[in-house]
Amino acid sequence: MSKIHCLFACLLGLILSLSSSRAAAAPWPVDVRMGLKVCWATPEFTEEKQWVMDAIAREYGSRELLRVVSWGDCESMPEANLRITIADQSAHTKGVGVALNQIDHGIVLNFTFKNWSRSCKAKRRECIEGISVHEFGHVMGLADTVVPDTEGVATCDGIQIAEHADTSAVVPTSFDSVMNYCNPEWRSGRLAMSDVALLARLVSTSSVQ
Repeated sequence: MSKIHCLFACLLGLILSLSSSRAAAAPWPVDVRMGLKVCWATPEFTEEKQWVMDAIAREYGSRELLRVVSWGDCESMPEANLRITIADQSAHTKGVGVALNQIDHGIVLNFTFKNWSRSCKAKRRECIEGISVHEFGHVMGLADTVVPDTEGVATCDGIQIAEHADTSAVVPTSFDSVMNYCNPEWRSGRLAMSDVALLARLVSTSSVQ
């Protein structure tokens, strides 16, 4: 196994260790989920922030999966539910679902790609929108997954990963999910129909609890 493949395998292991601990995320109260306040901890990047806002409104808001009632600056929004930091590092969240409520730097997004994921420099809008839709999947309560495209032995970027599939997830995703790192289109910026159906069920379940 090459060093690159070994590194990728280790990364998958890390993803799954995080996923298994985050899969049972507590749902947002309906009134909070449909009245979210989101703030930016990092100034500037006006155009890029608009790309994120538009993508979240299109993929989540238009389907009534969540509603952001206000976006603003964190200094002037101490009550914000979600706090986004922009940094040139791997995009991530510090938890899943309601665990992100009012957490400083709870969501980290990359807008420059000078050091991390440099291939995105030539297609920044595509990457920013796609990664934002993925990270807001965590906001909705979904964990990262590595789901192969066939049953049994399968490969993901050349790595045999069938034994790594996240079967412990409370809400496992499908191959075409934006949460699935084995999906070559995970960064498409568009929720898969399987994602929409899964999130609709989660929203429906949390609404009656």
